[in-house]
Amino acid sequence: MLNEKIVLAFFIKIDKLGDFISFIRKKHNIGKEDIYVYNVKGNDDEYLITFKFSKYDKFAEHKDYGKPIHIHVKYSCLFSINALNKYIELNNGDIEKGNFDYKQFQIDWDCLRNKLLLIRNNSLKIDTLIKINHLS
Repeated sequence: MLNEKIVLAFFIKIDKLGDFISFIRKKHNIGKEDIYVYNVKGNDDEYLITFKFSKYDKFAEHKDYGKPIHIHVKYSCLFSINALNKYIELNNGDIEKGNFDYKQFQIDWDCLRNKLLLIRNNSLKIDTLIKINHLS
């Protein structure tokens, strides 16, 4: 139980990538092989960085990097639970408001491969991800 991991994500300015990776490796002992870097199509200023982190540890925040986003990964799709629920609502028009079991809906994960689903400004945002395979 104490080894349960969550996935944390950060949007990091491209010119701060090296500093951020050094910070999380040094502060949290995260191996370079466990850090994933994505280019978010249409975002020329930032990379999306993800890594697994112990569910029971406190992340040491740094003023330059903002707060982490807790995300989930399934079939190369990265998403927040709120964004996935919004996706289900938008793609299943017969959902009634109120308590609802979102798990009963089938999701076509093939159409969400290499996508990022997040809520931004109270709206669902779906972006295309391009994984960067190596860190220099």
